Amino acid sequence: MSFATSTGIDPRPYARGLVAALACALMLGLLLPADSSALILNTEKERRTEGGEGLSRRLNLSAALRSGNVDLVDFGLGLRLEKWDEHSSWLLIAGGRVAEKDNSTFVQEGQVHVRRNFRIDQGLDPEVFAQLQTNEFANLEMRALLGGGVRMRLESVEGSRAWLGLGAMIESESLDVDSGSGEDSSASALRLNTYLSLSRAVGESADFSATVFVQPRVDDPGDLRAMVELLLETRVSERISLDLSLSLEHDSRPPGDVEQTDVQLRNTLVFDW
Repeated sequence: MSFATSTGIDPRPYARGLVAALACALMLGLLLPADSSALILNTEKERRTEGGEGLSRRLNLSAALRSGNVDLVDFGLGLRLEKWDEHSSWLLIAGGRVAEKDNSTFVQEGQVHVRRNFRIDQGLDPEVFAQLQTNEFANLEMRALLGGGVRMRLESVEGSRAWLGLGAMIESESLDVDSGSGEDSSASALRLNTYLSLSRAVGESADFSATVFVQPRVDDPGDLRAMVELLLETRVSERISLDLSLSLEHDSRPPGDVEQTDVQLRNTLVFDW
C-alpha cells in the first residue's frame, strides 16, 4: 500500500516544490555575496498577514558558496514564532549565521528578538520589544536594546498593505575595537525608531514588500543608522516559499574599519506551518 493511498495525502506536489526551491536556492547561493555587517533587524518581513488567531511558525534556511579568488562558505538559520489572540500578538525571532572565508577566517552573528503588540483598533497597535544581538561582521560583541512605540495602519488599496511605526529604544553595545584606536569599547544611546512598511501581492503566488528603517540618536542626530530592504517572496507550494531580498544599510559612525554602507543580496528557503 502506498503512502498516498494509506494517508490520503499525495506527497508528489510537495516533493516537486521542495526540489525546485532547493535548486533555485543553490544556484542563487553560488552567485550572491554573503558578507554582511547588518545591525538593523527587519521585523516587518517576519509578520504574517493580519487576520485570524493562533500560532504560526516559520523556519528560514540560507546558504552561500563561493570559490575562486575568494573561498566562502556561509550558512544561516532562523526561526519565527507568532501568536495572535483577540487583543494582542507575540512575535519571537531567533537566528544566526556562520561563515568561513578563505579557509581561515571564521565569523558569526546571531540575534533574539521578542515583540508584543496590543490591538486597540484596526489601525493602531502599541508595541514593546527587546533584543539581544552579536555580529562579528560589524565588530559587535553584544548589543542589548529595549524599546516601544506605536504601529499605525495607513490607507491602502486592495491587495496592498502599509504600516508606519514611530517609537524609541535604549541600546547598550559592547564593541571589539583595538585598544590603541582611541575608540570606546562600549556605548549606550537613546535612539528614535521609525519605519515604513509597504507590501503588495504580485499575481497569485508572490508578494513584494519594501521596508525602510531610520534610527537617529536623540542627543546626536548625526549618529544615524538606516536600512532599506526589498523582498520578493515566491510561494513554491502551500508551505514552502523562496525569498529573494536586497538590502542596503548605512551606519554613519561604524566602529573600527567597518564600512559605513553595507549592501546584501540574499536568498532564503522558507518553511511555514
